[in-house]
Amino acid sequence: MLTQMSRNNQHQDKHVLPEKEFWEWIEDQGSSPFLEKETILTYCEGLTEKEAKWIMASFIEQLTNMEIAERENVSISAVKQWKSGALSKLRKLKEKTAKYN
Repeated sequence: MLTQMSRNNQHQDKHVLPEKEFWEWIEDQGSSPFLEKETILTYCEGLTEKEAKWIMASFIEQLTNMEIAERENVSISAVKQWKSGALSKLRKLKEKTAKYN
């Protein structure tokens, strides 16, 4: 019986669930989707409309290139070109801002 009690205590020590306040705090920490979208849009300045469309669909809506191509009624190759152009321009922007900081 002592062994079983010891095992139960070990199990409880390893599998403690946080209090209700913890989960409420976690929920409060999430940022609003609007602010995320607004922040990402600031990085889209200087991109073409299609490149910005790829950024928003990929990062906000979590769509794959295939899903974007189907939604926009274009080939996957076209979507990959949007991606390539967007990432290239964003890398240049990053390098440019790194020089000034």
